[in-house]
Amino acid sequence: LLSVTSELIVVLWAAVAVNQLTERAYDPALSVWDLIHRDCDLAWSAVNSHYILGIIGFTGMLWLRAYVMLLGASASKSLMNAASTGTAAATCLMVSIVNRGVESGGGTSVDR
Repeated sequence: LLSVTSELIVVLWAAVAVNQLTERAYDPALSVWDLIHRDCDLAWSAVNSHYILGIIGFTGMLWLRAYVMLLGASASKSLMNAASTGTAAATCLMVSIVNRGVESGGGTSVDR
């Protein structure tokens, strides 16, 4: 439930930010990053943080489902460990991809 709620919050924040970008007049900016950093920082932060929270929650739900199914099937301990390790590795990879995107998103090293 937390994961789905976080993803819904992402969609709502993104919709609000797009509406603000299309309906308001902004002072000229040197780049899109400068505009977001100056005028839409809260929406940008909310979308990124809830997106990560949703990813972690979703993979947590996948892990729990796999664990319960393997437990019900009386699977071996090594198979359960492999499924858990694979899910943890996938979670780390997804968070890493988002972090790399945020890091190279724009601005200067001072802004980050």
